[in-house]
Amino acid sequence: MGEETKAKVLVFPLAIQGHINPLLQFSKRLISKNVAVTFLTTSSTHNTIIRRAMATALPLSFVPLDDGFEEGHSSSEPSSEYFAKLEENVSRSLSQLISSMEPKPNAVVYDSCTPWILDVCRKHPGVAAAPFFTQCSTVNAIYIHFLRGEFKEFQDDVVLPAMPPLKGSDLPGFLYDNNLCRPLFELTCSQFVNVDHVDFFLVNSFDELEPEGHKHKQQSLISNINNIKNSGINKKRREKKMGEETKAKVLVFPLAIQGHINPLLQFSKRLISKNVAVTFLTTSSTHNTIIRRAMATALPLSFVPLDDGFEEGHSSSEPSSEYFAKLEENVSRSLSQLISSMEPKPNAVVYDSCTPWILDVCRKHPGVAAAPFFTQCSTVNAIYIHFLRGEFKEFQDDVVLPAMPPLKGSDLPGFLYDNNLCRPLFELTCSQFVNVDHVDFFLVNSFDELEPEVLEWMKNQWPVKNIGPMIPSMYIDKQLPGDKDYGISLLNAQVNECLDWLDSKPRGSVIYVSFGSLAVLKDDQMIEVAAGLKQTGLNFIWVVREKETKKLPSNYIEEIGERGLIVNWSPQLQVLEHKSIGCFITHCGWNSTLEALSLGVALIGMPAYSDQPTNAKFIEDVWKVGTRVKADKDGFVTKEEIVRCVGEVMEETSEKGKDIRKNAMRLMEFAKQALAEGGNSDKNIDEFVAKIAR
Repeated sequence: MGEETKAKVLVFPLAIQGHINPLLQFSKRLISKNVAVTFLTTSSTHNTIIRRAMATALPLSFVPLDDGFEEGHSSSEPSSEYFAKLEENVSRSLSQLISSMEPKPNAVVYDSCTPWILDVCRKHPGVAAAPFFTQCSTVNAIYIHFLRGEFKEFQDDVVLPAMPPLKGSDLPGFLYDNNLCRPLFELTCSQFVNVDHVDFFLVNSFDELEPEGHKHKQQSLISNINNIKNSGINKKRREKKMGEETKAKVLVFPLAIQGHINPLLQFSKRLISKNVAVTFLTTSSTHNTIIRRAMATALPLSFVPLDDGFEEGHSSSEPSSEYFAKLEENVSRSLSQLISSMEPKPNAVVYDSCTPWILDVCRKHPGVAAAPFFTQCSTVNAIYIHFLRGEFKEFQDDVVLPAMPPLKGSDLPGFLYDNNLCRPLFELTCSQFVNVDHVDFFLVNSFDELEPEVLEWMKNQWPVKNIGPMIPSMYIDKQLPGDKDYGISLLNAQVNECLDWLDSKPRGSVIYVSFGSLAVLKDDQMIEVAAGLKQTGLNFIWVVREKETKKLPSNYIEEIGERGLIVNWSPQLQVLEHKSIGCFITHCGWNSTLEALSLGVALIGMPAYSDQPTNAKFIEDVWKVGTRVKADKDGFVTKEEIVRCVGEVMEETSEKGKDIRKNAMRLMEFAKQALAEGGNSDKNIDEFVAKIAR
């Protein structure tokens, strides 16, 4: 491979084997010329196509476009209505995809049977339109002569420039046989309706095959292709040059939960920046949803689904032991089949620590390293390990453990103290540690300066490597230019609404409130939080999921007026980075905690379950970057307590607030240093790559 990506291209075939094959091969050729390629499918065929794809080390990403049909829809009996619906839906979804991409693609190479894609390209200046003709130039020329009226349908003898004399039976079948499918005839003729306006005219042929009448055009085409290769329409380029060869090949598998997808996707980007070929694995039931939301990037990341045994769109919002057992059975089988089909084999599988059974899959394939990725901090990992060793009991009130401050029961991960929490999730969480003595790597989304004592205790027993904080590079170390977004969101953020509102507020004046994508407040707690925010008298932006808005007090939005903004989802990193943010009231999920630490934002912890109470304990008492609300014996937080905590953090005269802000800035610098070139986390990623590449 060359040293840098020269251009970024989208490739779209009709979902017909004879069209997919040559366009897929052309994609591989482009990749070999250092072009980043995204191969577009239709939503109704995406899972079928990608499930059959032989995984390779080529950095090819597959992204579906909504075609308006159910998955598995067959167009074996094509109709004008089918093609019209395909045009309408794919045109819209392709345009939306291009709009979401930054930088924009340099070109769309599209099946010549979808000429309307030219119109989509013209809506996006700088995006070249390149139809790809799957038939030879002679056939193309015959249709062009026909459409110009130089001979008639069903004509018996035809003489055309640069061709031998042709009988009717020598013509393309649609021009001579009246019994053939009329919609396909119309589709075939449509290829040429706007060829005078395209930027390129790509043909799956070679010069020596049809030299007459073609050589001049072919030379012109070659000249145009060279222009694209050399200029690349000069979008943003990666400043850090890629090495000349791929060092390793890695599969990455997260649970299909936003808080697990995000850090594993960021780690994938870091691996790619180290010249590792990454295939990001999804489950078949969530693949279309995930990839449809993917922000297309120039990063050579391939998405491949594993069959999980569930229908597309199946929700695991109410997890059960049966669900996790079925997931394990099906994904284990399909992952093993995928690895068997790959040549060369992957060097490693980086997998969500909540799927520890992937270690068994790796062991069936010698040479494939097993690397669980822990989405919570080392302190939480250590607490669970001590618990599973029997060093303290469930629901214990006072716990003393090595390398940690004394912990109350309410400081422990919620599953160890609250008997009302979901038992299957407790079992899933504990399962992360069943085979850690046998893994090849123990990757943690944290950084060394955050938990040095616990880290040292862990490293003495397992191959632990901190590789965090895994947030987009442009917010922290800026080693990956243009990386300002995780890349996949299962939720729709109200970006402009949030940022425009924040722009209107003074520096440090806004409380940001978000309890994550999974936490649900009880009705009375929602009303109390609403009252507390109102009572502070300060500006606030509050993320309230759409299904939760009915819990807000009546007329609340009208009463708070311009002082408050309620949104269903926010661009959290952009919000936290904004100068008007003064503090963050958070559930203390680890991703949100890391984002705030990395951006120097003071925190008010209102934890609910899982690792959140432990994170809140460290936020207040160890890192001293925030405070924690005091709940009553039933876990209820009063409006007065919310007002107290906000005052403690936000008031300029508060000595504790001053210390919190100073400590937040100090940890922000440590976070940046960790991932900067030569930082501890950066070196750990280098070491991981070096070891798996041997």
